[in-house]
Formats: sequence, C-alpha cells, structure tokens
Amino acid sequence: RRRLEEEEARKATEASKLEEGQRQQQEEARRMAERSEKVSRVPPEPAADEPDKVDLQIRAPDGKRARRRFLGSHLLGQVYDYVDVELLSADAAEEEGYLLVSTMPRREYKDREQTLTDAGLQGQCALIIERCSAS
Repeated sequence: RRRLEEEEARKATEASKLEEGQRQQQEEARRMAERSEKVSRVPPEPAADEPDKVDLQIRAPDGKRARRRFLGSHLLGQVYDYVDVELLSADAAEEEGYLLVSTMPRREYKDREQTLTDAGLQGQCALIIERCSAS
C-alpha cells in the first residue's frame, strides 16, 4: 500500500512539473509575441534634417541611455514601445510599471495616445524612466 501511495505521489509531482513547464512555454511565447508587436509599432527613425523631428535622450534607472529621433506626429505610445524594446528587459517592463518624465520642469507623460507635439515635446528633450510602485 505504501508503495502505491509513493507511486501516486511521484506521478502527481511529474504531472505538476509538466504543467509548470507548459505554462512557462506559453508565457514565453506570449512575451515574444508582445515584444514583436512592440517592435512593429516603433516607427523608423526620421532623418537628422527632418523639420518636425524631436530628438529624445532617455535615461533608464540603471543608468543606461538611449538617444533617438521621432517625429512630432508620432505617439507617446510609440516612444514607450521603443523604451520597452531597447532599454528595459521584458521582465522589468512587465513587472514594474514606469512613466516617462521630464525633470525641468517636472512633467509626467502618461497619455500614450497623445502626439509628441501635443505633449509639448519638441526639439531636443531629455526624459527619464521613473518606476511606479505596484500598489
């Protein structure tokens, strides 16, 4: 009888491990699909002499920096997608929310449907990535 119980426990453990492995594979596939969708939403970088360009320098919490041009007609959501793809690891972008913020004057850019021009971003701008608490 004891041997039978041990066998059932072993089978349950194996089934649990198999389920966990499948769940992890599904999660990884979902992350990869989401990342490729974000990559497709990031617009091509405009030429340096483009009249309506906005030159953004973005600094991550770990000190990593990126500089990239966008058009004033591009959406803030496209900048967030760029940050997710280029500056943050997939886990960091997903687990902890963040905001793009200018420091002088302090301003948070939350509306991802707003164009850069409508948000007041023109010329050269410096933004920082500010972590949001998950509360």
